[in-house]
Amino acid sequence: MVAEQAMDPTEATDSPQESLSVILTRHREEHGLNINQVAEALCLSPKIMMALEAEKLDELPEPPYVRGYLRSFAKFVEVEPTEIIAAYEKLRGAKPNDLDYHFAAPPVTSQKKYGASSGMLKVALLALLVGLLAILSMIPGVRDWVGNTWNSFSEKSEPAFTSNSQNDNPLLTGNIPAPLPIGVDDDTSNEPFANEGTETPPAGTEVVNNGFPSVADTPTSTESTSDDAQAGEPAATEQATTTVTTTTLTDQDTEAPVVPEGSSALKLVFNDEVWMRIRTPEKKKLFEALSQKGDTKELVLPRPMVVRVGNAQNLELTIDGKIFDMAPFTRGSVANFTIE
Repeated sequence: MVAEQAMDPTEATDSPQESLSVILTRHREEHGLNINQVAEALCLSPKIMMALEAEKLDELPEPPYVRGYLRSFAKFVEVEPTEIIAAYEKLRGAKPNDLDYHFAAPPVTSQKKYGASSGMLKVALLALLVGLLAILSMIPGVRDWVGNTWNSFSEKSEPAFTSNSQNDNPLLTGNIPAPLPIGVDDDTSNEPFANEGTETPPAGTEVVNNGFPSVADTPTSTESTSDDAQAGEPAATEQATTTVTTTTLTDQDTEAPVVPEGSSALKLVFNDEVWMRIRTPEKKKLFEALSQKGDTKELVLPRPMVVRVGNAQNLELTIDGKIFDMAPFTRGSVANFTIE
């Protein structure tokens, strides 16, 4: 019994507890991992893992976050987190169950507060300046001085030519110049022209007007002139019609296209805007144009020819005097066919 009692103090004596650095390094090396691999597995920065193993508390965040890191590490290496957390609490000089939540304001928050305070200071200074100007404007002497200064500045800024033009304007100055004298010809100067070719008949002689009709005869002359003009109009119309008809027939005879052997005469009548392209089988372009509504074109082109028409519904095509139906070759509004 005495021996057993003597052995109890020895058994009760605890072996010295390992430090946090030793525990973390030992578990990491047992799994053959480096600091970067552990940090990547825990989604942490390698700097935090290096600070934990180096026991640099000033580079670590608040204790609640560090405890969370240590629990994640213990779960990763498959050990109990109690020993690791106890070593951390002993390192920072606190009891294992003492959860001290003291969060220091991060530097970013301090900068934001500083920026906000600076902005408030600027707004306050601006409001103070506006208030000071409002107070000064209420003083009669200051208000009059500002008005006079503004008026003088406005007068100086006006262009000089405005005042000069106003001074030169006789309507504004009232200095209207005297009218220039108008030369009057003597009555005797016109007498030769007035009396030229005029003879004064002797007294008692009746004047007979052989050259011009009298005033009473004027309507009769006008009516006869109108009748002559109306009588001449049908003849002129018939002559113009004959001339136009002859010219049209002559033009038709002249414009009749001569179709050589192996070619075809095409007549194109466009009822709307139509795009048309004609090529040889070797893709040599014979004709290509965007025609407008009302256009008419006549072409003589060698066969065979490959035709492509856009908006084909508005094109009337005549080949060698025969109307060509493009409906079987039209898809949508585009027609493709070959003339052989």
